[in-house]
This record gives sequence, C-alpha cells and structure tokens, in this order.
Amino acid sequence: MPTKLLLTVAGFHLLVICVPIAILMSLLTPRLHKVMFALFLGLLVGFLNLQGDDVQFPVLLLLAFAFFLAYQEPKLPWHLVPILGAWVPAGELIRHALASSEPPHDVVGPFVAFVPALIGTIVGYAAGKVFERTRINAAGAHAGPADKPFDDQKDPLL
Repeated sequence: MPTKLLLTVAGFHLLVICVPIAILMSLLTPRLHKVMFALFLGLLVGFLNLQGDDVQFPVLLLLAFAFFLAYQEPKLPWHLVPILGAWVPAGELIRHALASSEPPHDVVGPFVAFVPALIGTIVGYAAGKVFERTRINAAGAHAGPADKPFDDQKDPLL
C-alpha cells in the first residue's frame, strides 16, 4: 500500500475515533472541553498537512483555531500552543518513518508550526481582552436611567 494512501486511511480513521472519545471526555470532565477540542483541531491540521505540499492552509488553520480558542480565555492559554502545533511535526515524523529509511533532511521545518499557533493564541487572547474592556466601558457609559429608555429590553451583548 502506498504511503500516502496509508496515511490518509489511518489519519481519517484516527479522526473518526477521536470524535466520540473527545465527546465522552468533554462530558465526563467539562473543564477539559477546550483541551479536547484543541486536540481534535490540532490532529485535523496535522492530517490536512499530510495531504498536500503547501503550507499556507495548515498555517491559516493554526492561526484561526488558536485565535478562536484563546479569544474567551480569562488567562493567557499557553497550553493551546503545543496542543495545536505538535501534530504537524508528529505527522511529518510519521510520514518520514513510513516513507524512507534515511534520516530527514528538514528537521526544523515542521516545528515552525508552533509559531502560527503562538501568534494566534496571543492575538486571540488580546482581542478578547480588548473586546471585554470595550464592552465593560460601553456598559458603564450607558448606566444612567436617562440613557436607557427601554429598561425592559436587554442588550444581548451585555
């Protein structure tokens, strides 16, 4: 069986198996919900990275996933960076182990996947804090009774 086909079949089935495991773990321990989601998204990025030779799509996914996972965290979630970024180098090591017996010529390249995960995490956390501060300031500015003619209607963002 060709290596690419083997990686595609094994990667797809691993993703399918991870979905019910992640759901079960999230139900049993709700505080691990974001960690399980990040593990699944990281595995998905690693799988998609193996399917093509371009790096733009996995980098975009790492940036976006890290941004949205870190957006609503109260503290900077450094734990998301290795959870999301580790799957790209892991997939490359598995591909190389299955494809050839000679040592890899590009060892550092796959580890660059940690950079977009780190950038996305920092930017998502900062954007969440800016939005939270803006929302709190907006709520404080409109706190007077003259500013709220419709007291019975609640703003869904506040």
